[in-house]
Amino acid sequence: MKGFYSFLQEAEDQQNTKVNDTLMIHPGRMNPMHLGHRDMLKYGLNEGGSDTDHQIQLSRLQDPKKNPLSLDRKVHYAQLAMPETKGMYNTDMDIRTPIQAMQQAKDKGYQNLVFNVGPDNEEAFKNIARYNPGFKNVDVISNPDMVRDLDLLKTPEGEMSKEDLRKRLITGLSASKMRKAAMNNDFEGFREGTDFGDHFKPHQKPLFEELKTAMGALKNQPLQFDNSYEPDADMIREMYKTGKLFVEGDFIEDEYSYMVGEIIRC
Repeated sequence: MKGFYSFLQEAEDQQNTKVNDTLMIHPGRMNPMHLGHRDMLKYGLNEGGSDTDHQIQLSRLQDPKKNPLSLDRKVHYAQLAMPETKGMYNTDMDIRTPIQAMQQAKDKGYQNLVFNVGPDNEEAFKNIARYNPGFKNVDVISNPDMVRDLDLLKTPEGEMSKEDLRKRLITGLSASKMRKAAMNNDFEGFREGTDFGDHFKPHQKPLFEELKTAMGALKNQPLQFDNSYEPDADMIREMYKTGKLFVEGDFIEDEYSYMVGEIIRC
């Protein structure tokens, strides 16, 4: 007889099955998810169409200040906010960076890859796209409506249309702003940035309270960063001599900024 876990594993495997030749990866921290993330995802889903598979790649990092929610809790709330994304989340804990996600996609047989990112990360991901493990095409797209309009941010509300007010709200949002609202116990400000619709209203307060608890509960715990361990000089020297550190031509990636560089000399 199959156990409950077996059914869950089969369901996840089925959701992650390759259907098309093109995969669109939607990377982000989303700690927590806000309306800007929703608009970014909607743009990518619409641009991809029916001939594209989608994979949402959320950061695995967790710390009390910038990443209070764990991966499973981020996925939980993101799927409640956007039910249409259910089954699109890559929860493989070994896949921590966009470059690793690229390689995994190539191993699955995808021929083309597209990154859908926010405007602030577009240039960084164009650099990441240079690391191409063998795709026919690697593209980077971004929702042009999410570009910050500085003049719009300065315009008094009384002189703005309803559409401009909404655009200013979206472009002015950030996960740090949502976390700050939670820390300041500002539920009204938090609710405005997480107004995904009536279906999500019952979940706004639980998310708000969970954020406050996570940021407080993790304060006295060691940080669980992906790159937290620092090898000593002898270990680095041995890794270099045995070819396990880096070699010329390798691409290296910062897990926080997603900036990528190429090793040109060892």
